[in-house]
Amino acid sequence: MAWIDFDKVKPYLTYDNATSFSVEEQDFINRLCDAVCKFIENYCGRVIEKTQVTEFIDGNVGKTFVLSNYPISNLELYYDPNRKFTSETKLTKDTDYFVSEKTAVVRLNFQPIPEPQVLKAVYMAGWLTDDIPADLVDAACQFVVYKYDKVRKNEYDLITKAGQGASVTFIGPKEEIPPNIKTVLDMYKLW
Repeated sequence: MAWIDFDKVKPYLTYDNATSFSVEEQDFINRLCDAVCKFIENYCGRVIEKTQVTEFIDGNVGKTFVLSNYPISNLELYYDPNRKFTSETKLTKDTDYFVSEKTAVVRLNFQPIPEPQVLKAVYMAGWLTDDIPADLVDAACQFVVYKYDKVRKNEYDLITKAGQGASVTFIGPKEEIPPNIKTVLDMYKLW
């Protein structure tokens, strides 16, 4: 699901007829928004809009480790060397582990055995739509306009824009990210 849409992008569109976009243009821009949001999540290697994430952690991480996404909430952490992960293997927050929800750093109060996938973390990652950082939303809107300009100038070899809910596909010059947008995205990238 896109965390920006035509209404968020419209103020960034500064064309002669910027106040009147056809339904087809609005639909296409919404699909561009979806494509840009997915691109940004893939580029940054993280969830942007709040969603549930499950990940498995190897025991050789030691007592302190960082989950793959941040910010997080509602962490449920399980430890089981047999990898069954039932309610009996659920750990208790502030007794068995501590967590910083802002940074997703977890500190265990015990040393896990150094085996693969002995810890299971289930949590909500990312931001609520209205809480996504303004600079990230701004960069996404600018990237949509950048892509829309490329379409208007026919700088892509293939553009799929047919049908409600269809995806947007670009085949053309190597994917570049304008420097001002890349600077913002790099601040949210998980290295």
